[in-house]
Amino acid sequence: MAIRPLIKAAKQMKRESVQLFPEKEDEMARLLVQIGANKNVARVLVFLTNSTGVTSPEIEKGAGMRQSEVSIAMNCLIHLGWVQSRGRWTANRGRPVKIYHLVKPLTEIMEFIESGTRERVKQQLILLNKLNFYVG
Repeated sequence: MAIRPLIKAAKQMKRESVQLFPEKEDEMARLLVQIGANKNVARVLVFLTNSTGVTSPEIEKGAGMRQSEVSIAMNCLIHLGWVQSRGRWTANRGRPVKIYHLVKPLTEIMEFIESGTRERVKQQLILLNKLNFYVG
């Protein structure tokens, strides 16, 4: 009988320890999307900037995403070399839990994003100039 309150308290503590997506981080993710980033990649990237090693379920809860969205975004970020994961064995049997963390500083990631954005704008200007040649 005394175990139920302990279980309830433990669940509440776990819920409270998961960081939620504050307004500032939501705005950062929206800005990344506006310059061309995938919405889910942007949300995971912003979430990881304020975390020091988190699991997929923590990202799901904190960023308000589904497991499949986090998984796809994480694969993209790992492919870019911005995120790494390490396994952590739990007391339960089965596969280890993956802990994700950024391996590149946010300033370096932003330089990469800025460079790509500048290149896209440059290409669009070239296309506009070609179009103007035909129009006028």
